[in-house]
Amino acid sequence: ITCGPPPAVLYGKVEGSDYRWGASVSYSCAEGYQLSNTAILSCEGRGVWRGDIPQCLPVFCGDPGTPAEGRLNGKSFTYRSEVSFQCRPPFILIGSSRRFCQADGTWSGIQPTCIDPAHNTCTDPGTPHFGIQNSSRGYEVGSTVYFRCRKGYHIQGSTTRSCLANLTWSGIQSECIPHACRQPETPAHVDVKAIDLPTLGYTLVYTCQPGFFLAGGSEHRTCKPDMKWTGKSPICKIPSDVFFINSLWKGFYEYLGKRQPATLTVDWFNTTSSKVNATFIEASNIQLKLSGIYKKEEAHLLLKVFQIKGPSEIFVSKLENDNWALDGYVSSGLERGVFTYQGDIHGKDFGKFMLQRQ
Repeated sequence: ITCGPPPAVLYGKVEGSDYRWGASVSYSCAEGYQLSNTAILSCEGRGVWRGDIPQCLPVFCGDPGTPAEGRLNGKSFTYRSEVSFQCRPPFILIGSSRRFCQADGTWSGIQPTCIDPAHNTCTDPGTPHFGIQNSSRGYEVGSTVYFRCRKGYHIQGSTTRSCLANLTWSGIQSECIPHACRQPETPAHVDVKAIDLPTLGYTLVYTCQPGFFLAGGSEHRTCKPDMKWTGKSPICKIPSDVFFINSLWKGFYEYLGKRQPATLTVDWFNTTSSKVNATFIEASNIQLKLSGIYKKEEAHLLLKVFQIKGPSEIFVSKLENDNWALDGYVSSGLERGVFTYQGDIHGKDFGKFMLQRQ
């Protein structure tokens, strides 16, 4: 006795090819779908399949959340669904304006926030007890604050924190813990944890902050009986492939005190020389061809104009005379792979700019 082909399931596939009496088959689902029940069908009786036939249901991503001072458009949160976000004026949206429910049950892009364009500073991140905070650039977006501890104390938490575009701080709160071993040098862009290991003793464990990788030094250092540390101070750097051909950066620039939308497309990048060629398109559709060298060590990029195309001849000649350039630094956000290029524009009547890699 044999059974015919098992019942078809939409977005499903039969696992097993033996349709003889006593044999069993199961089902699997296409990417982005999951089984309603783990069904096994058996060929029984006079050649019929017995068992509960499953369904392949789309993966559920959950509610992505509505930003404060914003609106969420879209009510379906399952695989291939799309939602969009808007901010109520005068707030502007930072992050992804559209997000898609992906096959792995996560939303694409970055959760957006609505920020007031009149405010571009974070609140004071605080100074740990027995610690020192160094904030030479203040708390404006893109600035980095450094923390260290007084003699006889070790830092735990983030050694540096950056003011992100959504006006929150990267990293975690730092604290200063007393210990006999003298404080080792405090590297930038590192999170520190301390554990007392039975065989090794007091050990500091270092991890690079999101968007950075360990380029040298030690992941953990142990306090020796002579009060010196094993290993070397870790070095965390932003990857060199932040800029790559056809990568798109979106954001804004300031002109006459007002924020205007802008995009930057990387036309060419040389990994050896770190030379970047890019096209900057501003609000009135003027295209500026830019070029510069990305200094990986400082995460600094100065992009100078070498060609201008646009509808307004007066504006074009003004830009040419001003030696217009984007002068900024690359920083990373809370999520891996989220990079922000921001700084000041060289040119009369222009202010700051901020662009986020899409």
